[in-house]
This record gives sequence, structure tokens and C-alpha cells, in this order.
Amino acid sequence: SEDGRQLCVTWPDGHRSRFSSSWLMEHSEGSKETSRLPVERRLWKSDYNKCMARFDFETLMRDDGSLLEFLLCLDSCGLVLVENVGTAVNEVKRLCGRISFPRPSVYG
Repeated sequence: SEDGRQLCVTWPDGHRSRFSSSWLMEHSEGSKETSRLPVERRLWKSDYNKCMARFDFETLMRDDGSLLEFLLCLDSCGLVLVENVGTAVNEVKRLCGRISFPRPSVYG
């Protein structure tokens, strides 16, 4: 808005949304601890590659339960293996889009 106290968004379908600056701050990333499932962190040992969680790409793309298990494993271990990813351009980006909104980064 002109006074800087609201963000006004007009969506492609014509719908309009207004968000107050206080609401945006309250819901911004990192503004507060959001409610989360308690996660036990697991440390890697020299044999981690033998017990690393493995997930099938197409199953992750279509099954919400498998996706949740994948995300929980990723959160607790920090590293999982996705198998059978196709060779077409943007396959990994498809999986990222299933998880969240992909954002550009300096990491490549």
C-alpha cells in the first residue's frame, strides 16, 4: 500500500490479497520457532553409506506418505539417497517443487 503498512497482491485470476506488515513479520521465515515434530538427530558413522535411507524418485512424486518419510529422514540425518531419478532436464527440480518452492541460490 502507499503507506507501507500492507502488501497488496493481485493474483493472475484477479483475486486480491492484503497482508499487514505485522502479519508478514509474524509469519516470515526465521521470525519464531514454528511448531515441529520432535526430531532425533542421527550422527553419521563410517558405515553410514550401508544404512543410508533410500527412496524411489517416482514413489516420492506420487505418494505423500513416502514423501513425509523422506523429509523426516532428511531432517534427522541430513543426507538421503534418491534412486531412479530420470536423466531428463529438471527431474531434480520436479522433486524440489514437490517439497517446496525452489529458490535460486549461490550453491548452484
